[in-house]
Amino acid sequence: MKMKKIERVLFDGTFYNGKNPFHGGGEYGKAVLQKALERKGIQECGIFFIKSQPVQGNILTMCIEKGIRIHPICDIRNIPNIIKKYHYTTVYSAIPYRNWECVKSMEDIRFICSFHGLRTLELADMEASETGFYNQSEIINRDDFLYGCSHSENYKMNRELYKNTLLAFKNSKIITGSQHTKYSIYQHFPELQSLEIEVLDDPMKLQEIDIDIDEEKKILDIFKLRETNYGMIISASIWYKNGLRGILAYDAVFEKNYSFVPDDYKVVVLGVKNVNNFANRLKHPDRFVFQGYVENTVLEVLYKYAHLFLFLSINEGYGYPALEAMKYGTLCACSVNTSISEVCQDMVLYFNPLLIDEIENRILQSFSTEIRSEKEKIIAEKLPTVKKQQLKALEKIVNIIFNEA
Repeated sequence: MKMKKIERVLFDGTFYNGKNPFHGGGEYGKAVLQKALERKGIQECGIFFIKSQPVQGNILTMCIEKGIRIHPICDIRNIPNIIKKYHYTTVYSAIPYRNWECVKSMEDIRFICSFHGLRTLELADMEASETGFYNQSEIINRDDFLYGCSHSENYKMNRELYKNTLLAFKNSKIITGSQHTKYSIYQHFPELQSLEIEVLDDPMKLQEIDIDIDEEKKILDIFKLRETNYGMIISASIWYKNGLRGILAYDAVFEKNYSFVPDDYKVVVLGVKNVNNFANRLKHPDRFVFQGYVENTVLEVLYKYAHLFLFLSINEGYGYPALEAMKYGTLCACSVNTSISEVCQDMVLYFNPLLIDEIENRILQSFSTEIRSEKEKIIAEKLPTVKKQQLKALEKIVNIIFNEA
């Protein structure tokens, strides 16, 4: 009887290198690695990190405890020697966007990668600073900070980067989290239409956090918030996350003094680097709580007790945040762009993310008892199915990595 070949997988661990690992691709990579570490024979596998950068979180500890080989590298050109020395048969990358030219000639190596989107190509006609405010000299109207301008040079450069990733190995498998991303690849690379791409839900943990009720209350007190009496916006200083439009929409709601909006209703705005970029444009800055990035525990508590989570992103390859909020039954209003409607289905309210008036309209709808009740019912009915799909997808992703049916 022929013995099954043992897959020796080399994992790309650079998704947790650097100062800020709290992003969708990083959480995806961590979930895949955690699942892979449960397998027998994992000691035959390895993981590489960039030597000069810190490894965030507990990734390194997890790998050491399971006996997986650790490979600190200076740059990607170290990879061929590592593959040869330790006889790795597969390379897996959760965030593969880099030039893999050095390993292209290794025809016997399987390359599995999770491709999360082509944001820099899809947003090629938009350009802004991190805060969403333009600083290019060619823009005449400085107040026109909500719209974009062409930068074809960046498009060409990023197209080459993505193409190098997609064609890194002759024996490759591409996994994406949405049909949107799959067909965006075909759209931007018609020459790669024969490329095999499998769509599997992005894996994530949907269980509720285990935090003492007193600790939850303490967190709300720090932000001076009451349960279900605040809106929530995240990643506000990243321009394509579009937080500014949501902030302006909420400010318009406060200006009109609606009787059904409590006088002490607040909006928590996270991921803010420069408060003045936002507060100076508001008529009611006292109704907003601006904060930088927060720890996961704090983020979860804020998701849990929000009256409305406003997910304003102009571009997503999947869209974790709304699902993270909905696991607590929190009502969400979301951009209808890219993959978001595919992932969130009819569990949320939708709006055109470029129209402040429409965002304001959905904020008003969030105060309707009837609308809230309807969406809560749909969330309770459909979110467990999404969770099952994600868990099933995670199993399949790991099976693909280890070359099992």
